[in-house]
Amino acid sequence: MVVLDEISEPISLGHDYDLIDGHVVFDRAVGVLGADVESFQDIGGRYGKDKQMVYYMAEPVLIIDAKTVVYLGDGYIKDKRQVYWCAESIPGADPGSFVVLDYGYYAKDKNNIYYGREIIANADRKSFVVLNFDYAKDVNYGYYHSERFNVAEDFTALKHTNYAKDKHSVFYCTQPIPGADPESFVNIDYEKYAKDKQSVYYRGQPIPGADPGSFVVLKHDNYAKDKDKIYFDGKIIENCDYRSFIILSPCYAKDEKSVFYGNKSIAGAHVKSFKLIDGNYYYARDKRAIYYDGDAIVGADYGSFYVRGVTSAYDKFGKFDRGNRIT
Repeated sequence: MVVLDEISEPISLGHDYDLIDGHVVFDRAVGVLGADVESFQDIGGRYGKDKQMVYYMAEPVLIIDAKTVVYLGDGYIKDKRQVYWCAESIPGADPGSFVVLDYGYYAKDKNNIYYGREIIANADRKSFVVLNFDYAKDVNYGYYHSERFNVAEDFTALKHTNYAKDKHSVFYCTQPIPGADPESFVNIDYEKYAKDKQSVYYRGQPIPGADPGSFVVLKHDNYAKDKDKIYFDGKIIENCDYRSFIILSPCYAKDEKSVFYGNKSIAGAHVKSFKLIDGNYYYARDKRAIYYDGDAIVGADYGSFYVRGVTSAYDKFGKFDRGNRIT
């Protein structure tokens, strides 16, 4: 595997692959060794192929036949002999009848229902229906991914979330949420927050003291507020100033008195000068220090420090990855 630290003028070959300096490159960073430039195609789902080989990300997949390969969607691919998910074969799957179902991840052939490479044992193929990316049901059970659990006949999933409900219960993944009211229960964002007439929930757990009537989710889905409190990932941000609070990134925020990473204040950070570095969500600076994930980087040269990419940065002495000096 060859990692390209510097790239220039990429020519797109599709969603995941580019041509850079005469080489096929995955994710604009990793060279695909041995790929034939003239015949290479991005076929979807982090797969590519040339006239002789199929590739998953930057690695060749020797077991897949490049001449008969067909990308099916959501990580599924097949050739004339087998079906694969994320480049690993699905034992016993029938390529002739295999189809990907609504929302992806769930699939079926003439014999079984699948979630990824897993067979969902004893699922009823005739009544099986996919509800969203995570949930499905048949005449007997509800399913979260490949795990089945008991539900009532009116079981339904809330759109694009890990929440579901029937007339008796509300579920987060497969677990009933004690005391949640199915009739008034709604999700507030796609994955994390939800509420009913009496409580607010974060990943299935009630948030003590949160007011469902005024609760709203803010930027990046991590932050939220009600009539008098600010929250990060379902936890109150203590000692923040409600009126002056502003969000800088999915994890950084500040008010007139303090800078916060998540729900914790950053000791010693200078509020007025604190800002993200070139819009990067992880690296930030104030007039005194450089930060990664809320921690000051010891030994970084302030004047020459700059960010390149998502987690990489440099100063005049060398390179950093995720805030740690590596050269």
